[in-house]
Amino acid sequence: MSFGNLKIPQKLMAVFAVMLATIMAMGVALYVNKVNLGHSVERTERAYEMLRAADTAAFRLTRQENSLRGFLLSGDPYYVKRLEEAHKPKFLKALDKIKTLADGDTEDLARVTAVETAYANYRKKAIEPGEQLGADPATRPQAVELVRNDGVADQAVGPVEDAIEAITKNAEEELATEAAAQQKASLQSTIVLAVGILVTAGIAIAGGLLLTGAIARPVAAMTNAMRRLAAGDNSVAIPAMGRKDEIGDMAGAVVYFKDAAIEKIRIEQAAAEERQAAEGERAANEAEKAADREALAAEMIDRFGPLPPETDSLLKVVAIKGLCREANVAKIDVGPKGAVASFRNDEFANPLDLMQFVAKNSLIWKVRPDQKVVVKGEWETPAQRLDAAEKILTQLAKLAKG
Repeated sequence: MSFGNLKIPQKLMAVFAVMLATIMAMGVALYVNKVNLGHSVERTERAYEMLRAADTAAFRLTRQENSLRGFLLSGDPYYVKRLEEAHKPKFLKALDKIKTLADGDTEDLARVTAVETAYANYRKKAIEPGEQLGADPATRPQAVELVRNDGVADQAVGPVEDAIEAITKNAEEELATEAAAQQKASLQSTIVLAVGILVTAGIAIAGGLLLTGAIARPVAAMTNAMRRLAAGDNSVAIPAMGRKDEIGDMAGAVVYFKDAAIEKIRIEQAAAEERQAAEGERAANEAEKAADREALAAEMIDRFGPLPPETDSLLKVVAIKGLCREANVAKIDVGPKGAVASFRNDEFANPLDLMQFVAKNSLIWKVRPDQKVVVKGEWETPAQRLDAAEKILTQLAKLAKG
């Protein structure tokens, strides 16, 4: 079945279904992109946490080196206490946090294990011997030799620092990767939104044109044919013959009345020829014929003259869309107590005239700080709101043209 043979509600549903499918597809794409972006943000936060924990571990490792040197230089056991009771626990706590953030990742856990192994070796070769030898003044010079430049301590702490640096470098690479992924996701969202809007607008325009060609034009042609038929022009061609929708049904009814009118004229002409001898009867018959024609015309106008409500509403919607383009209105919401209109990119072609108009009609019209126009009114029924939207947009279009 072709689009033209669909019933009018089916035509409307088909156009709106295509628009809805497009909007839903755009929504699904944006939702999937949002979910992926959320996961990327979580990974970014994890990388930041791991980077902070690695920095803490590196800082506490340095403090342990300094405390060991302070002890060996001064012999003050305060430095050993700081090393063992403050810096070492915080160093190990930072490593535990990195383990937790690894969440079972074998590569991350392997890097943490490398730090622990190197740190255990550092303690075995430098910290523990240094604490033992430094406690006795006689052996303290031997302990000092451990921390000299490129001594045992420096050689032992190097692998610890390298292992921590590996964790830091991996976290920084992950941050860079996620930043690029988030930028890509943001760009994809923008593209999907822009393409979705353009496609939806294209479908709306195409749907409007399609409905205009499938409904509005045939109705206008039918109305013109009915007017001519009502005026007595029985030679008029009836449009939309053969269609399977309501307009085709209307065309069939109009053809019936046209044939009836033609048949009636034929009968009247035959009767007139038969009664030419009686002037009075002819005059009476002519008067009767005129009365019949007027009654027939009145019946056709009464039956087919006004447009159907659905068609009238559709034509208003098409007019409203045109006014929206003229006034650069992106959206208009009309409720029982008022209406709110927003402009595309918050821009109006003639803001000075708009502000002057609003100032003169400040009891009804207002411009909000977010650049939206508010109009007060009482519109209880959908038909009243549709009329109100058309009047408001007409005024805005007029102001936009200056």
